[in-house]
Amino acid sequence: MGIFPKGITDFSIDPETNRFQVNLTQPCNSDSEIQFHYDFNITGILSSRKIANLSGMSQQELFLWFPVITIRVDDPDSGLINFDVGVVDKQFSLSLFETPLDCTAIDPNDSFSNYQEPFKFRSTETVEENKLRAIS
Repeated sequence: MGIFPKGITDFSIDPETNRFQVNLTQPCNSDSEIQFHYDFNITGILSSRKIANLSGMSQQELFLWFPVITIRVDDPDSGLINFDVGVVDKQFSLSLFETPLDCTAIDPNDSFSNYQEPFKFRSTETVEENKLRAIS
């Protein structure tokens, strides 16, 4: 499965909590039809057909980057994978993730990079308010 990019230098998992950490050589953006950004470190909790509490991964929608919170496969026979980016669930074909993604290293300090920090909700807003704000 190629949810994470090529260039992983280390992977660890706590067998009691299923919390994992993936380390990359440097932050990068995927070179695929779906734009992902990966930080140096990606963490989350593995369970059956789901990665929850994900951090260190963002997905670009139009010109904004949104943090990927959860990745799940609801029905393996459907051939679909869902990415929860907070304001919406994005659904993609599992076939796009058959192999690890190619990834181009980026310098987060480079003003010419197309990566920007992920869009984050203000703590006083509700999800519904954020969905409305994202649509408008």
